[in-house]
Amino acid sequence: MASTEISTIPQMIESLSELHKNLSTALGNHTAGDQIEEEHQTPKFEKLLNSIDHLKEALETTRELDKKLNDPIQSINTCLEEVINSVEAAQRIEGNFLDAISKDLKTLKFRIPSYHKFSVPARLIDRGSDTPGQSEFKLPNLHDDEVFDESPAFIEIQEIYNGFTDDLFKKCFLYFAVFPDNVVLKKRFLTHWWIGEGLLDSLDNGDETPEVLAGKILKEFAEKGLIVPVIEKEKKVKRRFRIPPLVRSAAIKLAKQKEFLDYDIGDNPTGKSSDCDRIFLVKGGGSHPPKAPTKDRNLEKTMEVIFNVSQPFPDSALEWLAKEGEVDMRTAKVVEWLRRLRNLKVLYLGRWQSAVDEQHIEVESLEFLKGLKKMKKLRLLSLQGISWINKLPKSIRTLSDLRVLDLKSCFNLEKIPHSIGSLKMLTHLDVSGCYMLNGMPKSISALTELRVLKGFVTGKSNLNDLKGLKKLRKLSINTSRQDFPNETDLCVLQGLGEHGKLRNLTISWGAEDVKQQSSSERNIIRQVSKKLSKQLSKTLTKQRSQFGYEIVELPKELEKLEMECLPKEELPPWLNPSKLTNLKRLYIRGGKLAGLGNETWNAEVVRLKYMADLKIDWRELQKILPNLSYFQRVKCPRVTFCPCDANGVWMKP
Repeated sequence: MASTEISTIPQMIESLSELHKNLSTALGNHTAGDQIEEEHQTPKFEKLLNSIDHLKEALETTRELDKKLNDPIQSINTCLEEVINSVEAAQRIEGNFLDAISKDLKTLKFRIPSYHKFSVPARLIDRGSDTPGQSEFKLPNLHDDEVFDESPAFIEIQEIYNGFTDDLFKKCFLYFAVFPDNVVLKKRFLTHWWIGEGLLDSLDNGDETPEVLAGKILKEFAEKGLIVPVIEKEKKVKRRFRIPPLVRSAAIKLAKQKEFLDYDIGDNPTGKSSDCDRIFLVKGGGSHPPKAPTKDRNLEKTMEVIFNVSQPFPDSALEWLAKEGEVDMRTAKVVEWLRRLRNLKVLYLGRWQSAVDEQHIEVESLEFLKGLKKMKKLRLLSLQGISWINKLPKSIRTLSDLRVLDLKSCFNLEKIPHSIGSLKMLTHLDVSGCYMLNGMPKSISALTELRVLKGFVTGKSNLNDLKGLKKLRKLSINTSRQDFPNETDLCVLQGLGEHGKLRNLTISWGAEDVKQQSSSERNIIRQVSKKLSKQLSKTLTKQRSQFGYEIVELPKELEKLEMECLPKEELPPWLNPSKLTNLKRLYIRGGKLAGLGNETWNAEVVRLKYMADLKIDWRELQKILPNLSYFQRVKCPRVTFCPCDANGVWMKP
């Protein structure tokens, strides 16, 4: 039976009704069949029939839903047709069809607002929004109502939660209770937080890195319908997702039961009422400001986490906490208060939001940074995206257990202190997007446990400063040198990582300064440079072959290579596709490259963006990329005849 595409809500309802009828009839005609394992399959069938009834009722009251709902409905339609065909033929029903249907039904039930209404009392649904449709998606304070405990939706989510055999999955799920409705979360951010709390071990030994383990956890949550990946057709790997409102309410309920956190009447996370070991910074407002969580509490021995949920002025919030909510400026200073928090593990003051939800964060003074001095147990420090942070205190060297230092997009940061070399346990350092930096301290070579380094700047530094990083897996470099990487740089790159196994490399070249040159001068210089480059390359190759030398190339173990604004028209000698046998992902953005060479690449995922000079057609691409499974082309006018969709994406069938 050919599957018919479903494109409207009425068609979905009609299709579900027809399938419900046919499945019921087929089961009635074959209940006595010996080949159907009735005691094993009947409960699943009954649950499917009940779930279909729920969906029909929900869809009948829904008229304007996102077209994305069509995919799981279509999948259910296809699987049910296979089930019906199997039943009518009196054959054994494979469990994978039933499991696939159950998965898609969960996805639909947690996405459809009307299902929420059938699952919880109508009086709990917020109807105060003036914006059409928004009220359906907002389910405030459900976690506070006892009736919510008995709702089918909460019971189902609780069953999923209790079904996790690994306590790590249960603990990680509780973190979803912290965030507001419908925000976009990133895998990278959660990985850092879980490292900071000690749930993931950043000092990994082997391939089970924190990033890999976090990916497995989030994949499991997505398969069970607890999170919904953000659909980005231009990206194959999903690293961003949303939490359905109903799942969030259930997460809050469970988090309160497990004493992970509390919630106030304004729908904001707060520290536990019994023993405050977490403080959440939220944007203030209203005529009745909340009571300071530090009021009448002894925090020195209990405080482990300070996390900025929505506060645009974190330094002011810390000062308010230090003064226990009092306005009187004569009370304790923030530095003195922070120095008493000697058991703090996580200080996350920066931005965690995805690009679509970003908010501005700034500080008026850097005084509070002096309070870090006594935090011997701090594992995660994030100042991401905070404006006006132009330097770090030298006392940062005292953070002896720090694993993650996140300074991404601190646009005013001008210098990294030499004392950073004292952070012997540091595994993740991110200074990407810090455009005022013009170099890195030589002491960075002392960070022998470093696994991830993003934003290394070659201005006043060189790659020799990285020679001691034998465990590095991921490296991104910003350079203004047009000759980068030279032979010395390549030798350093080959020695990075355990046994020279650098896995992930990104190189971004700064724009060439041609403001004082006319177009004709630039063309002449380009032609001369091209000829000289070819002659030099041939000469070096000949000399090396005569004397038995090999051309120094990129590390052979690379799995991902990303290049931005490559200042070469042809592939440079250090980039030999045939030698990169483990390369899976190749991303090239901007630059002067006019071709991809004649040798074969092993890459499976290739993304080309803003490459005006690159000239190649689809037939040639397939020859040099025989393993290609995913291809993206964005504003590359001379990359022609590619069977890409409207987003510039082609995926292997």
